[in-house]
Amino acid sequence: IRILKNIRSEMFVRNINSFLLNLQLNYTRI
Repeated sequence: IRILKNIRSEMFVRNINSFLLNLQLNYTRI
């Protein structure tokens, strides 16, 4: 169960990082 939680949290962090990256890219485009 802990392993599953770790994988979920890792995916969550990756999603947030990619989202922030996209925000930065869009912001620099403007």
